[in-house]
Amino acid sequence: MKIIDNKKDYYDYLSGVYGIDPYVVYDRRGSEASSYIIENWGEMFNKNVIDSDNEPYNRKYGKYAKDKAFIDKNYEIIVEAGEKKFYIRCNRRRQTETSPVELTYKLYDPIQELKDRYHEPIWSKPGGYSHSWLEREINRYKTKQSKAPLAIYFVDYQRYHSNDGRGVIENPIMKDLPITGLIPAEEIWQGIYDYLLKMKEPVIVDSRTNDEHIESAGFDKKTSFRNM
Repeated sequence: MKIIDNKKDYYDYLSGVYGIDPYVVYDRRGSEASSYIIENWGEMFNKNVIDSDNEPYNRKYGKYAKDKAFIDKNYEIIVEAGEKKFYIRCNRRRQTETSPVELTYKLYDPIQELKDRYHEPIWSKPGGYSHSWLEREINRYKTKQSKAPLAIYFVDYQRYHSNDGRGVIENPIMKDLPITGLIPAEEIWQGIYDYLLKMKEPVIVDSRTNDEHIESAGFDKKTSFRNM
């Protein structure tokens, strides 16, 4: 795969390992630098930013904390490399006003979590049509959000805003983001490569007649399909 960009990312070195395929080109010009992502999605990636008032949750008392120094927030992001999806949960936590902010990241399976949480449809309509929170929630994770070969999107960005108001960042440079430790460079490379290759493959329309289909399968219409 040939990459066109003046910035470097953590999977670019694989061009020297796999070789450059001039047929498959990833035009990454206009990519968003890691520093931009950290600045605008700061609470997920920067311990030093001032926390917004978006529902710090106090698990000890089971209610929203009156002490704003206590922080326990979960953010969910998805990295899409072509058809590959990597689900990452970020936890931002601070116990007291003087204690440091802790950021932790882990890969998780939201589809399985949702299946474990919801079992029956919440409501249904006459005629057999049913809808469940499970279906709706799963679709949020399964639906591809961007046509870009590589993208990061914030699952609940309407609830926890990024500073620039975007829920999706296309063609991100991720080398300085802590989440890269969770996703092997080879997985990102392969996902992008397969996606770009698929985009270049022409759609083949089979315009053969039924008789031509029969003959191409090795049958002779005169002898293979006699009336019994």
